[in-house]
Amino acid sequence: MKTYIYLKRSSRKWVCFCKCSAKMAWATVPYYYEDSSPLGGLSYLWVCGNCGVAFSFAKAVESPTPYEQLAEEDAPRIRRVMNAKTGEIKTETNIRDAADWVERMERLVADCVPGKEYVFFDGRAIEAKPGPVALQGMRRYHELPSLPHLEILKRRQTEEDVLENPAYWGLED
Repeated sequence: MKTYIYLKRSSRKWVCFCKCSAKMAWATVPYYYEDSSPLGGLSYLWVCGNCGVAFSFAKAVESPTPYEQLAEEDAPRIRRVMNAKTGEIKTETNIRDAADWVERMERLVADCVPGKEYVFFDGRAIEAKPGPVALQGMRRYHELPSLPHLEILKRRQTEEDVLENPAYWGLED
């Protein structure tokens, strides 16, 4: 029987607004796109596919449930965007259909190993382990002594040091 890798909420450490049972709390394809602001959690938190709210840590698990089954519920994904200068509101389709959703999920979990814990960081599932981090994210290249998520848990950093720092993300004029 073919199995699929999913990322299930593994704990309620740090940020966890998801109140779903552990069995129902799985990370959906992130709401983070090339043009998304990295601030406000989109670049560093998972979104629960069941309730739609954020959590920080997820464990890779195998399941016989095909991605297509869940993709049908979450695609297409359409958002409304307002142009800050003109006030014009336009509609954008970020996930066209179930096939697009499946492709994004497969890319997201491609390197995930069942039983290991992961965080979401700049478009990627990154193993939540101590040590240096060097990776190309969707928005920028990161070279850090440790994952900000882990540093926050140890109280050696706050969100404002990296994750919510506009200068870190290159957003300051």
